[in-house]
Amino acid sequence: MSQLERLFSAQLGLPVRRLVLWRRLRLAIRLIVLGSTLTQAAHGAGFADAAHFSRTMRSLFGVRADRSLRRLDVKLLD
Repeated sequence: MSQLERLFSAQLGLPVRRLVLWRRLRLAIRLIVLGSTLTQAAHGAGFADAAHFSRTMRSLFGVRADRSLRRLDVKLLD
């Protein structure tokens, strides 16, 4: 871990990589809510494929993206 990464983690309380992952998840969720397919949203947010996005959603939130996002009333704050 670089000195910059340590300073970032100390100041914000989370590693840079985790912040980047959260931002990518947020973008993918926004794209799905706006009507993109799971695959389009995954690619648009920088995930390798829809399965990669779904695995990440399940590991962080305990839900499957393909079954949950369309049925939820998701509201993202800007």
